[in-house]
Amino acid sequence: MRSRVLATEAPSVDPAQVETRHETSTARRHRPEAKNSQFTNLAIVVIFGLGAGLHINVGGELYLSEALAVVCLPFLVFGAKESSRKRFGWTLVAVALWIAGIVISAYANDARPSQIVTPLVAAAVLAATVVFLLSVVRDPRAIVALAASLSGGLLLGVILQPVYYFSEAPWKFGYALPASLLIATIAYMVPGQFLRIAILLAGAVVNVLGDFRSMALILAATAAIDVVRVLVLSRMKPHRSDVFKGVVILVLVGTVGVGIAAAYSYSVTSGILGEASAERLRSQGGGSPVEMLLAGRYEIFYSLPAALDRPIVGYGPNPSVDSAVVARSKDALASRGLALDGRTEIDGGDIPIHSTVMSAWITAGALGLVAWLAFGGSVLKALVTEASSSRRWLLPGFILMLGVWNMLYSPFGGTNRMMIAVAIVVAICIRSGWDAPGPKASEVSRA
Repeated sequence: MRSRVLATEAPSVDPAQVETRHETSTARRHRPEAKNSQFTNLAIVVIFGLGAGLHINVGGELYLSEALAVVCLPFLVFGAKESSRKRFGWTLVAVALWIAGIVISAYANDARPSQIVTPLVAAAVLAATVVFLLSVVRDPRAIVALAASLSGGLLLGVILQPVYYFSEAPWKFGYALPASLLIATIAYMVPGQFLRIAILLAGAVVNVLGDFRSMALILAATAAIDVVRVLVLSRMKPHRSDVFKGVVILVLVGTVGVGIAAAYSYSVTSGILGEASAERLRSQGGGSPVEMLLAGRYEIFYSLPAALDRPIVGYGPNPSVDSAVVARSKDALASRGLALDGRTEIDGGDIPIHSTVMSAWITAGALGLVAWLAFGGSVLKALVTEASSSRRWLLPGFILMLGVWNMLYSPFGGTNRMMIAVAIVVAICIRSGWDAPGPKASEVSRA
């Protein structure tokens, strides 16, 4: 190929110049300076991950990794190249919409300026974390390094700074996330599909036994999609829309959810998980996966009606539940056969919210909702795109699915905040293109 190119050039052209002009991106990545840059980026990624589980109190919990990102944010934004700004530009726009919604909703609800400091800081920290990671995460190897170091950093946090609920459920509120991240990382790296699936399913079983159903669902669904993507999704004709592929994935996740619910119900009824889990299952309407989800996230019965009552401006930073909403919510819970107890029966106070998307809608109005629909849509789009690609996807897929779950069913705080930011970064990298491709699924599909 090189000789053909040289033959067509004018005799006066220096062959070295021709070779430089036609140098491939692969060759550029093998330059000494490029290798040094890659090593530096990986080192920064590892440092970030190891600091992700330890926090300092600044009127709220700020993780060491987030503090590093906040300090670096001005330099990264103003010193970034045009190509880099395109990668994180829309994130800053979405965060700006969220911030505008927070301010407008607070003003419309006569909130004090001091009451919006925490949500404004949370929005700024998300922007800083995403921009920081995008500056160093350039290829799938960096995702592996990030996941492995996050696993170690989160484990350090469990040991040195356990959360309040750790003593009540040490697996669910401590070891499950770092262990599951490590499981997904190992499964991503092993050379055979059968072994990859076995590792993920073993992780799902451990989470069921640890009474952490949602993590079991995410691991098992990741395994199921990996099988189907190799057999079906990656072989679909290009004209197949992402909507169709998304429906396939949704059906798969629903099917796996039914299986997880059945496994959990069996574990409870056979006495494996103890009386506390049995009582929890009874209060959640039995073994139906839908009832488990609704009762496990009963807050939606209060937060959705409240949001629909004030969909434009929301309720501001301290949303109080309305008596009419309370009455409707109790009726809806009872009609589903879900127990009204000290946990689910609300008579006043703040609106119960256990969802990042719903929290943004209620506290920042329509602008907050639009911002988080943009984040969620980007992650979902990347999930479908990567699932139907030829690359190995287990680790990016696990991170993306965990990000979707956290946006929909978890509050924006603690390690959830960190994992949502990581999911957004992975989604942007997938949609804008990696600097280097990951290994092909076909290279590792044979056990």
